Amino acid sequence: MTDYKGWAHGLKSAGYATNPKYASLLIDLIEKYNLAQFDMVPMPEKQEDFLIVNSNPVTNITELESPQTAGEIDLAEIKHHVYENKKAVHFVVVQKGDTFYRIAEEFNLGMWQLYKYNELGKRDVLKEGEVIYISPKSNKSTKGYNVHVCEKDMTLRDVSQAEGVKLNKLMDYNDIINPDEVLPKGTKVILR
Repeated sequence: MTDYKGWAHGLKSAGYATNPKYASLLIDLIEKYNLAQFDMVPMPEKQEDFLIVNSNPVTNITELESPQTAGEIDLAEIKHHVYENKKAVHFVVVQKGDTFYRIAEEFNLGMWQLYKYNELGKRDVLKEGEVIYISPKSNKSTKGYNVHVCEKDMTLRDVSQAEGVKLNKLMDYNDIINPDEVLPKGTKVILR
């Protein structure tokens, strides 16, 4: 894992780059900026992606001790608890002062990934207590769990965030064109 020269040549051999000097250019950059120092970050003792800590009985989610990319992130920098829903989709709950940028940085994600995973558009402000996914949502809910009954007035976008199901799939399943149309309390939303 720390053999950057081997990886550079391997990437070139795999056809990753068309420049015949790719491997040597990459190695030169790594050495020029002393980037190999970052290979010395200790790896976790276990190679498991997630460690289950406890179950949250309120919404049948699981709190996880560390994010999926624990080998790439300094766990001391993690400020959010990571949760997993019934479809193993990982998310955090927005805290006061959070921004997309801060969450993306914390979990070593691109802003584009957070926007894509959450289908919220490029709005600037996050709401405290809001669910933000740090891994892609599912195309449908788990078997035997086919309908979401709105407990309050909410939009299809809200249901998508609550259930961890992609918004465009919910729009297709429910023949809804406007994902921000308010659905009255008691509305049944098809999830699969």
